[in-house]
Amino acid sequence: MMLALDAYEILSRLSKRYKGWRYGVLLRFEDERFEKEVSILDPKGYLKLVQAITAQGFRDLGGWTDRGLYKLVKASERVAEWLKGVRERVGFRNLYAVFFYKPEPPSGLLVLAPSGFVFIPGVTHPKDTIWMDYTSQPESRKKRLKEMAERHGLIWWGSVTQPVVIRACRLDEEQALTFITDTISFFEETGYAEI
Repeated sequence: MMLALDAYEILSRLSKRYKGWRYGVLLRFEDERFEKEVSILDPKGYLKLVQAITAQGFRDLGGWTDRGLYKLVKASERVAEWLKGVRERVGFRNLYAVFFYKPEPPSGLLVLAPSGFVFIPGVTHPKDTIWMDYTSQPESRKKRLKEMAERHGLIWWGSVTQPVVIRACRLDEEQALTFITDTISFFEETGYAEI
């Protein structure tokens, strides 16, 4: 059986599959006020995290907000302007996830999600679909991928031909850099599709 999933559907399936992987909000704003009781990050910490990820060669594509699934918002720019006092409101209430694209191999999407980080190889945008083959996956290949992922402190999910890797962890610069390093090592070891 083949499934075509986009990044939003992958995040939804991860939240159903793994107990530690949950929905939440990275940032919440009520009018011009930041709601720290509900937010996982604070605005300054969020911007530091985004800067750490983009410094590794990832492009900030935007954030998934309450403005809709397929309408990415330049959340980082809006939050930075809000902190500087340039804008009174950020223009969204909830920031659920942020998507980054890495054009160099292994290329794909890095997702900053409330529970940790996700890397989806071989796609350039959250709306792009990744084909997952669930029926013809050799057990030996699944076992090998699981062992390699564990060696790098990752969990793999999906298809053996294009595995999605995740790590549930706290959201800070150190964890982001470690996830990126471990993900690149994992894909250098397993091989990857180039865009």
